[in-house]
Amino acid sequence: MTLFGRLSAFLVCTAFTAVPSFAQVQEKAVAPEGDGYLTGPFVDTTTRFFPQIDTSVRLWPVTPRNPKRSPAVPGDVPNALPISSAPSKIGPDTGAKFPGMGATVYNPPDPCIAVGYSYIVQVVNSDVAFFNKSGTKLFQQHLDGNGFFSGVAQTDFIFDPRVIFDQTSGRFIVLAIEQDDATQNSGILLAVSATSNPNGNWTKYRINAKISRNSKTYWFDYPGLGYNKDALIVTGNMFSFGGNAYGFVTSYSIKKAGLLSGGTASYNYWFHDNLFTIQPGKCLEGVTATAYGISLKTTSSVAVSAWRNLTGTPSYVETTVTVPSYLNFFGYCTSSGGGTLDALSDRMMDCTFRSGYLLAAHTVKVASNDNRAMVRWYEFSVGSWPTSGSVTRRQSGNIALAAPNNLFMPAICRNGVGGISIILTRCNPTRPADLYGVSHRSTDALNTMGPLSFIASSGHNPGFNSRWGDYQSIVMDPSDAKRFWACGEVLETNGKWGTRITNWMVP
Repeated sequence: MTLFGRLSAFLVCTAFTAVPSFAQVQEKAVAPEGDGYLTGPFVDTTTRFFPQIDTSVRLWPVTPRNPKRSPAVPGDVPNALPISSAPSKIGPDTGAKFPGMGATVYNPPDPCIAVGYSYIVQVVNSDVAFFNKSGTKLFQQHLDGNGFFSGVAQTDFIFDPRVIFDQTSGRFIVLAIEQDDATQNSGILLAVSATSNPNGNWTKYRINAKISRNSKTYWFDYPGLGYNKDALIVTGNMFSFGGNAYGFVTSYSIKKAGLLSGGTASYNYWFHDNLFTIQPGKCLEGVTATAYGISLKTTSSVAVSAWRNLTGTPSYVETTVTVPSYLNFFGYCTSSGGGTLDALSDRMMDCTFRSGYLLAAHTVKVASNDNRAMVRWYEFSVGSWPTSGSVTRRQSGNIALAAPNNLFMPAICRNGVGGISIILTRCNPTRPADLYGVSHRSTDALNTMGPLSFIASSGHNPGFNSRWGDYQSIVMDPSDAKRFWACGEVLETNGKWGTRITNWMVP
């Protein structure tokens, strides 16, 4: 996203190339580019806000858009995985479902949630809200410098929020980014709750994310937020100010000790020149010393990342793992009323790490002669890598429906008993945009998913080439090893976006 409204961006072209068909084709070790300290801490409390729920409209001068790379031209390679669901498998056992936050002046919403022991924190473009697990909204404020990120925000343009619940410390952590072309300002904003109750004190920090490199100055976009027991991992795509030419990915490891104590927090960072959108894994158990991530590499491989020794002198290691070939989907999905929805599908959408397994999902094209979107998902075993051995693909699959349906915008998670669930969007020429869940039990045959299970529908047709997403969210309940919580986007009957929060169990 950047300033100057919703315009199409045609950026640097990155071609995909073929790779040998074995599990680990290369391993790359990279030293940190630098280190530093976060600006802050700045301690603030939600109790200073009155009213506690502020849904007033603020007129920002711009709406965000999300730059993309120019599409690489894929080879005419068939998808190696079957286009089907397994009808004998169970779908999600849907529990409580309630509205999340509704439309702000930003589009799209970028909905994301974190679930604690008693509370849910949701973020959208560009507000934050607290709910109890029954769906009662307790708090809502803008994320700008006059609101939740007062004291650290340096611009009026706050966007792309993320949130996690760090189970090892019992804290919520909110991330957002800011950008201003005129002043060439780019920052990463972080807020850490004092306890597992988000109502109260938060400690806030800022990282200057502007990078001058290769005779250009870049800003930080589309953040990923992951973690392990020792550190947060924050990743983002770097685009040049003004021209929005794509440059590289920057990743940060931020030591949790300083953040959690409310004191000085330090970080290291790396540049990744040949990747786009690294999704860092949310380490749900929070026990591993290594943090993992994943990104698309070619149409038959992914890059698996590892950040090590995060309390000392950290290092980064990357390996390439082959996957069944796929076709890139670029463009828009046909919806109802002549509308089309942006699948934002030139990137990995989500990543979770649990019990030695790395889960990821993205959107691909159904076939060379069928320009519809479907969801591709993976489960990798990291074994003892990167200390020894290699990363292997345990299972993967495609999730698709018969023509003329499109499935896209997936988020994926693994629960404490080995179940996997995905939330995604479905649209077709008679359905505007519906939310669905789909699940895989640990006892199911590998490479299979159950049938799609309906979550929520939209009440209005979208416009032509409408923004959607730019991501959705699914997480684990730390109090229930089998329960998933998820949130995603719908269109309300007034034509504005809304969000839905729901939960289900997978035994």
